[in-house]
Amino acid sequence: MDKRFDYPSVVAVKIIVKNNDKVLLIREPETNDWMPGRLGLPGGKLMLNESLPEAIERKIQTEIGLEIKLKGLIKIIDILMPEKNVYHFVLLADYVSGEINLDKIEAAEMNWFTTEEIKELSADDFTEFYNGEIIKSVVDGIVEIYPISIIQVQDNREKEILNWMEKGNKK
Repeated sequence: MDKRFDYPSVVAVKIIVKNNDKVLLIREPETNDWMPGRLGLPGGKLMLNESLPEAIERKIQTEIGLEIKLKGLIKIIDILMPEKNVYHFVLLADYVSGEINLDKIEAAEMNWFTTEEIKELSADDFTEFYNGEIIKSVVDGIVEIYPISIIQVQDNREKEILNWMEKGNKK
């Protein structure tokens, strides 16, 4: 395969959870490979053969542990890195109920941050360079929300699709 097309891609979901004028942020453990000790949005990478909707549900359980109501997709961030491309699907959700319980989640710390506290943070405080900008746009109400239903899953392991691919590869 042409090396220009043979590179790893990483897909992750990130969830901005709002509770009135507060946003939920996690602190990465000091043992984390990516930006240890910095603040970020709950979420993470998809596992092999896991759909985006499945990853969203898993990350709500393992990264948030609270009852939330997903409002929709607000951004897809395309992160170009030297050896790979990374895609973050950023979702917006409202807090519904529950208490923060660090025993239920994978983060080192999780807290609600007020709008004022978030606006005082710099890019150096966050796990992702875009975090500050996108969180500030959410708290300022400057985002478009797209329904989760725009995400369509096609499972190429299904028999009908496998047969279709086989026919196409014979030409």
